[in-house]
Amino acid sequence: MFDTFKSEVLDRGPEACLPNNLPDKWLLYLGEQAEKIILDQSEDASMTELMSVIVIILSEKRGCQNPISINIEEIFKLIHIYAAELALEVVSRKSSQKYEPATLANILDNRDVKVWTE
Repeated sequence: MFDTFKSEVLDRGPEACLPNNLPDKWLLYLGEQAEKIILDQSEDASMTELMSVIVIILSEKRGCQNPISINIEEIFKLIHIYAAELALEVVSRKSSQKYEPATLANILDNRDVKVWTE
C-alpha cells in the first residue's frame, strides 16, 4: 500500500499532500488512519502514510529536508489538526459547504477557517 501512496502522492511533493489536492481514495484513507489514532485504536492503525505526509509538510514549512526534530506530543497535535483539514475537505467534496483550503504556509497551524454554503 505504501509504495502506491508514495508514487501517487509523496513523489509529487508537498503540495500533493494538502487535503484539497489528494485523490478521494487517499483523502479517505488518511482520514481513517487519523481517526484510529485519535480514538486510540493504535493497534489497528498504520501510521506510515499519515506520518509521511506530516513529515513532508513540516520539512517544507521549516525549509529543511532532513532531519527534523519533533516531540511525540507535537505529533499528536499535528495529527488532530491534519485530521480536521481532511474532514473539511471531505465535507466540501460531498456537500454544498465549502471552505478555504489550507496552503503549505498555513497547514498544521491553528488557523481560522472560512466556511460558506454554495
